[in-house]
This record gives sequence, structure tokens and C-alpha cells, in this order.
Amino acid sequence: MSQTQGQFQTRTPEDLACDAQAGSMPCFVELVTLFEARVFSFVLRRVGSATDAEDLTQETFVRAFRNLGRYRRQWRFSTWLFTIATRLATDHLRRTAREKVARAAHRHEPSVGAPGRDPTMAVVDKEHGQVLWTLAGQVLSADQQAALWLRYAEDLGVKDIAAVLGKSRVAVRVMLTRARATLAQHAMPPADKPSVTPSDEQMGAEPHTAPVVARRSTRTAQMVGGT
Repeated sequence: MSQTQGQFQTRTPEDLACDAQAGSMPCFVELVTLFEARVFSFVLRRVGSATDAEDLTQETFVRAFRNLGRYRRQWRFSTWLFTIATRLATDHLRRTAREKVARAAHRHEPSVGAPGRDPTMAVVDKEHGQVLWTLAGQVLSADQQAALWLRYAEDLGVKDIAAVLGKSRVAVRVMLTRARATLAQHAMPPADKPSVTPSDEQMGAEPHTAPVVARRSTRTAQMVGGT
């Protein structure tokens, strides 16, 4: 273990955020290291394009750095960060949808398909957990996918998911229930095959994500810090 790794071993993300807020760039670099891949995976599920997810992940940390002064220690840092990522992804999808409609109108053709959805995301792993995550990307709304991801991949509670998605707790509970019901319906196999149902254990299985393009956390921190 390096001296730097040992230095941060006992520090919570909230500790690091407060120190970064006070001007510690190494603490912000550590936050990037801790959350970069997780934010990328979350955003990728929403926008469907690895390239766009890369850009949005970087922009998430730029926004986080610029707005550190607004962070409060009583907030869970991951909730605060994923809220930023959600807003950026939502804006991106709206912008992409408008551009798609404009292009279709220019060509006098109807707009087809979900905005920003990469066909390569339809690849299905043989493991049940991966089948369910892939199926979720096909049959659930963006918000339902996000809610499931935050619940089972990020292990956030309903309160935090509600904060990230900007919805009430009741709405999140309903969303999760309907999402699981929809998955169960679409995952129903023929009578002579084993049943594939979305249990908590399966949804909590290691989800497949597109390979994360190698990124340097220090370079990201330097960029947001203007150095």
C-alpha cells in the first residue's frame, strides 16, 4: 500500500469532500478515484453511449468541484454526486431528443427509437443477474432503470434515491415495485424452462458495464482545478 492510499484509508467520502471543500486537491483526486467508475456506469445506463457517458462523467466531476462550496456534511456524498450526474444525463437526453426530432423533421422522416441508445448495449450475458440488467435496459423507462441501479448496484435507500431522481419517496417505492413487476413479466420463460425472476440477490449481482476507457484521476482533478 502506498503512503497516499494509507493516508485516505480511514477517511469517508464525506470527510474527503469537506477537506476538498477546504482546498485539499489530493482529497478531491481521491474522490474522483473512488467514484469515477461508479458514476460512469450509472450514466452509461441512462444515455446508452460509452462516449457520451465518458464526457458526462468528466462534466459531473467538473460541476462537483465548482460547487463544492454548496456541499453540506450531513448529506451523503454519493447522493449529492449522483444527483449532479442525473441532472447532466437528463439534460443530455433532452438535448439529444430535440436534435433527433429536428433532423427527422429536416428529412421529413419520423423519429424512431430511444435517444442516445447504443445497439451494442443489447448484448446479453448468460448469468441471470446480467440478463436482468440487460432486460431492464430494454423494457424499463430511464427513471426506472436509474432507480433499480441506485438501489441494487449502489445500495442507496429510498430516501437517497428520491433525492437523486427528484421524486417523492412514495413515487420511488412505486417505481421500484413496477420495475420489478415489469422485469418479472418479461423474464417469464417457457413452461419447460427454469424461471428467471428478479430477486434481490440477482439484481444485486455484479452488473456488466462497457469497459471504462482508461482515465487519469489526477488529470481530471487538474482540469477541474484549472491547473
